[in-house]
Amino acid sequence: MSPADLEACLRVFDGERRRLDAKIATFVNRVEVTGAFVGDHHGV
Repeated sequence: MSPADLEACLRVFDGERRRLDAKIATFVNRVEVTGAFVGDHHGV
């Protein structure tokens, strides 16, 4: 792969990582807001 190809690939990976980070943050917020962690006593 050329340096330009490598950079383009890295940009795609970075975009995917950022989208996944956002999904994880949304999920963690939902767990916190709903108190879903209380049932297994991890909230104690």
